[in-house]
Amino acid sequence: MPTTIKVALDWTPNPLHAGFYVALSKGLYAQAGLSVELISPSADGYATTPAKKLSTGAVDFCLCPSESVISYQSSADASARIKACASLLSRDASAIVSRTASRPAELVGSGKKYASYGARYEDAIVQAMIDIDAGGKGKAGQLETVVPPKLGIWETVVNSKGECDSTWIFEPFEGVQARRAGHDFTTFQLGDYGIPYGYSPLIAFRESSVNESAYKSFLAATGQGYEIAAKDPSEAAGVIREAMLEAGLSERDTDLEFLKESQASIASYYNLEGGFGKMKSEVWKAFLGFLEQQGLQKDREGRKVSVTAEQLFTNALLG
Repeated sequence: MPTTIKVALDWTPNPLHAGFYVALSKGLYAQAGLSVELISPSADGYATTPAKKLSTGAVDFCLCPSESVISYQSSADASARIKACASLLSRDASAIVSRTASRPAELVGSGKKYASYGARYEDAIVQAMIDIDAGGKGKAGQLETVVPPKLGIWETVVNSKGECDSTWIFEPFEGVQARRAGHDFTTFQLGDYGIPYGYSPLIAFRESSVNESAYKSFLAATGQGYEIAAKDPSEAAGVIREAMLEAGLSERDTDLEFLKESQASIASYYNLEGGFGKMKSEVWKAFLGFLEQQGLQKDREGRKVSVTAEQLFTNALLG
């Protein structure tokens, strides 16, 4: 009998996930003696975060940002702690975009609103970028945020009503969509403002429940899937398109030519050099240092927490 592995995705199927779906379509998981179930957050309307599903033991792995790992690693309940075991991307592929601002300090004021995902540290990180650009905390003003439904966030920025002026995007997806549609957005990279965002998204596991052999097999097969996707983005685009159609995504999101361009773009970000998913301690330390500097290393009750890079990630399951 194959070993069942459940994975909570961070978003509906898209080119970021191509390696998983390629591994499924090529039978790589089956060859490794695994039955892998990829769970979209849309299955429960994004009610439960992937990290929460993992922390409660509902799944074996989840995709989540560094912030989630930091948050759950500081949990008083040791059984709920999660740890990163692979990074899908070698560097940050996200950015803040705006319809009207020419610099981060202009993201505030004049009724401007930021469309937020309501993610851990998200609004504080964007505010930090504004403060850094303005030359000091509070000099530009306070970011005004709204939290639309997850799948409607991009629409609040691109639609004709102009409900929101800015949001956080994944460049190989929404960034490609924006260029193809001729949207004239200004893009702000966090790293350009001294914010070392680190690894995101990550594959995380629960430390208190590890099937070492199965987990290593899963990560090895997943790595093979991402290597195939990187070598042939066009084929990978076709595979992920099938998954997206099955998930009921829009015609715009599942346009094959768009997906080919998106897949080719994201392939350059895949973390494959030196072996799939491997992370560096200095990247984690830099992000932790930024959070400490900004006074953000707190739990959800606002209490200060202290975690180290060594507590947050391991490469041990990557072989």
